[in-house]
Parts: sequence; C-alpha cells; structure tokens
Amino acid sequence: MLGPNGAGKTTLIKCLSGLIIPDKGEIFINGKLTDPNDRNYLKDISVVLEGARNLYWRASVKSNFYYFGALKGIGRSEINTNIEKIDELFGIKHLLTRRVNTLSLGQKQKVAILCNILLNPRLLILDEPSNGLDINKRKLLLYFNLLKCKVILQY
Repeated sequence: MLGPNGAGKTTLIKCLSGLIIPDKGEIFINGKLTDPNDRNYLKDISVVLEGARNLYWRASVKSNFYYFGALKGIGRSEINTNIEKIDELFGIKHLLTRRVNTLSLGQKQKVAILCNILLNPRLLILDEPSNGLDINKRKLLLYFNLLKCKVILQY
C-alpha cells in the first residue's frame, strides 16, 4: 500500500484491525464483511503498527511471544516450535530472555514482526515494517514470501 503522507494508510490499517470504527463504508477481510459488533474476524489477523508499541516493554521477548500466542489460543509448545524455525533464519535466541525495553529500535521492530509471524495469521498487516531495520534485517521482509498468509505492507 503506497500513498503520500496524510493519505490515510495507517488509518486504514487501524480500521482493518478494529482499532478504529470507520464513519462510513464497509470492510471485507478474506471475502467476508466485518462487523464492528462481532470481532471474531480479528482472530485471523495480526498487525504490526509503526513504532515500538507492539510489545510489552517490561516483559522479556519470550514472555511477549507466549502472551500474544495465548491471546490467539496458541500454546507454548507450538510457540517454542515456531521460535526454533524463526531462529534458524534470524538468530533471535540471544534476545529471548532480554526485556523489550533493553532492545534497540531495530531489535524491537524485528521482535514485533517475528512475534506476529509466530502466531500463524491468515492476514498479516505491517505498517512501515522496515522502520529501524538495518539492511541485513531486510531479509526478514523477504521471508514473507514463505508465509502461508496474505501480507499487507504499508510504506
């Protein structure tokens, strides 16, 4: 999704994710009309908003993975399996016990994106995903081609 500053890209993402209820219009996700009074459609969506507000800063990286997994009904064993797969590509084991507030901006962004990938969403929405990532970490964005979900990227 591309557009000039102020075009409403982030607002659209917030509408898609249920954070804002649109004044008018309809939103279809995976071919189904969303209903602001029935938020069940959100179980199939993961969103990474721009900035470092996607994680609990006082908790460890691994605790964040478990917490957000639990919210989506994913158990620790499945999260651990997914962590192993992700670690092979992105080498995150050294970050798992660190508190989020001790991470650099790029590490926070990487962890936020990986946290959402670990949840196996049907739809993954990323608002400015390369923000704070160094050039080597951009392979993370190429990983999206391997996912079995639809991905919306906003730059």
